[in-house]
Parts: sequence; C-alpha cells; structure tokens
Amino acid sequence: MKVDQLREVSIYHHDKMLKAKFAMIKAFVDNYLERQIELYVLFDSVNSFINYKNKKRDNVFEVEKKIMGLRALLSIAGVSDPFHVDIFEEIAFNNFGGPGKPKERANKIHKAWREKALELRDKENIKS
Repeated sequence: MKVDQLREVSIYHHDKMLKAKFAMIKAFVDNYLERQIELYVLFDSVNSFINYKNKKRDNVFEVEKKIMGLRALLSIAGVSDPFHVDIFEEIAFNNFGGPGKPKERANKIHKAWREKALELRDKENIKS
C-alpha cells in the first residue's frame, strides 16, 4: 500500500483527512468505542457477580479477553508500535469506567487518542 493510502486512515494523520472521510471514520470509531465501553460495564457486572464473596476478586469471565478488541481498532488506525499501542490502550482503559454515558466516554477517549497521535507523530516524525 502506498504511503498516501496509509495516511488516508492513519490516526497519526487524521488532521490531513478530507472532512467527509474524517467524519465517517470518527463516527465509526466513536461507535466502536461506545460498544466497547458497554461491554466493559457488562463484564464488570459479571465479574462482580462471579467474585461474590471472593475477597481476592481474581475470577474473570474468560470471554472478556476474546471480545474486547481495542488492538484490532488500533491496527486499522495504523498504530503498530507496541509502545504506542500501550499508550492508546491506557488512555482507553483509564476512561472506560469514568463518569458520563458510554457515548460521552467514547468521544473523550477518541479525542484523547487523536491528540496523542499528533503528539507522537510530531515527536517521532511518523511518516505513515
């Protein structure tokens, strides 16, 4: 794939996208994150239930590990550096359980991701 084609969907170059393309990608990512937050809330409830009277709170609903797919979304957005993946995941997980409705939290995460992507792009001179 050519560099220009990669930039068309790369979070590192979202500021250079056509407005219509950015709006479409933003709507998709915001919706995806909103669904991930709703799953997080569901799994948190399930984990609370299966850990009832378990002081260690170490029982985890195993399906959670298979469904929560931030890495797939980040890969589509052009994030491949493991250090960057960790940064973006940390932003998401720090906001998954925060205040507000899932849609508000999703918008907050996506905005923080875009800001961090530009910061990383400029700091590390990311071309594609």
